Amino acid sequence: MLSAPLIVDSESMIEGWYMGVNGMKIGGVREVTIPGDLAYGEDYDPCGNDGTNVPLKFIIMPIEVSDEFSSLANELSQIYTELMYAYYGSQQ
Repeated sequence: MLSAPLIVDSESMIEGWYMGVNGMKIGGVREVTIPGDLAYGEDYDPCGNDGTNVPLKFIIMPIEVSDEFSSLANELSQIYTELMYAYYGSQQ
């Protein structure tokens, strides 16, 4: 049995992401195509193709987050931050 619908409440995602995952359930799978105007528009090309307003496509499968997963995600985030500081220099 699937859990309650997925609730996405972060404001850090592109507009089309919210529309694409709305109503999904934990364990469900969905292919989402986000048109360029609901993605990054004219501001950014996430794929580095020298073009803007490009559509994005995702296959999404929401999973339940365990304590172990959260711990690993936090550790990965810290490692990534340290790598970026090492590569680009400290911003502090």
